[in-house]
Amino acid sequence: MGNATHSDYQAIAQSMIQVMGKITIKPDDYAALKDGTGWALSKVYPEDELPDLEQVVRHLHELRGQITSLRDDEYLETKELIISKAAPALGIGEGTLLAQLLAIGLDENLQLLAEENKEKIPGIMSLYLTHNRSFLTDTVFLGFPFHYFYSAVFLLVFFVGLCWIYCYRTDKLHARLNFLEQID
Repeated sequence: MGNATHSDYQAIAQSMIQVMGKITIKPDDYAALKDGTGWALSKVYPEDELPDLEQVVRHLHELRGQITSLRDDEYLETKELIISKAAPALGIGEGTLLAQLLAIGLDENLQLLAEENKEKIPGIMSLYLTHNRSFLTDTVFLGFPFHYFYSAVFLLVFFVGLCWIYCYRTDKLHARLNFLEQID
């Protein structure tokens, strides 16, 4: 990571925060990503202000253990303070979900990245960011990915086909059983 630029650190931190927002993430993976996000933030945050940010993060962790409601004023103010300080450094809008995840996804010691987490993070990112893409997704048709158009048309045709098959088989069954419908 010796050649990484400011925007590279921002991009990796944003990606790790997005993965932390997944509901299916394992606790060990979440801890590794928190460690990595803090480390990436420390690379783009002004060095002289970093101890103050770490102190605010530490205070948020203490409050989290003490509060009985997520609507606690001091907790919300501390969380907003972290967002206002850290989100701009990572190129994240303060009112976004990413900023909310950032505030709760930081460890107290931002500058350290454990060696085991450094090795785990690429595998974690690969696991949680895998998208099963195909030519249906990559091909654009009428301004949309082809699979959207294909699904919409296919499902309509399939529905009409099912209705036709139902009516055809019902008519055949009625004819075989000599069932006559009475029309009044």
